[in-house]
Amino acid sequence: MKIMTIAAVLTALSVSAVSAATTKIDFTDPATKGWTWGADFLSEDEQVSADVTAHRYDSDTKTVGSRIWLGQWKGYGLGACSSAGRHGCTDDHRADGYIYNDLIKLSFGEDVTLREIEFGSFSSKTIRTGEVIGTERVCRWRWGRLRCSTRSVYGTETLYDDFDLFAGEPLEFLFVSDVAGSVDLGADAARASVFGIGAPQWDDSFKIRSVTVEYGSVPLPATGLMLLAAVGGLAARKTRRKA
Repeated sequence: MKIMTIAAVLTALSVSAVSAATTKIDFTDPATKGWTWGADFLSEDEQVSADVTAHRYDSDTKTVGSRIWLGQWKGYGLGACSSAGRHGCTDDHRADGYIYNDLIKLSFGEDVTLREIEFGSFSSKTIRTGEVIGTERVCRWRWGRLRCSTRSVYGTETLYDDFDLFAGEPLEFLFVSDVAGSVDLGADAARASVFGIGAPQWDDSFKIRSVTVEYGSVPLPATGLMLLAAVGGLAARKTRRKA
């Protein structure tokens, strides 16, 4: 077989070796509804499974503790209950940080890259910042006369609930970020077989509607890369000799 043919085969092998597929796991249509001790979910393409449980954790030390009830609701997603009484859950039906910090743990059957998290039932509020972005003229009738004045217009900022992201086994804290609908992790995407998503502060609360993961990415072995480089070098030498 010619050198260039071998190089082409190895190049194709390297591309297939690092290829990956992306799929979504939807938590809004569970098989069992209400409070459970855990649940299993399958991705849309039926290639990735996730064992889901809920836990308490310490938002200061970022250590994950005892297991708690996992909540599942059709059309809404996953929540957690860290306080239960005779009549059921006495806690918020969402994963929240009130009294105890709740965490949803996702255990996959293989290493995956967590690409996106879709949140629901979270809170947000708009506040006025101290930055003046302009002025406006305001007029109103007072004592039979139209009186006008100029006032400053301030910028606004929308604040969302936060979430802590963990990865690995045991779970290790990665970072804290905003809960704002669908969160694309982008450059912060991590690869692991286990992830944790927690509510760090007393006023943080949310449900997890879905996650999008990338799976099947297997790096080319080092020997394969070395062989590819060596064949490429031989091909280059052969080209120079012809010249």
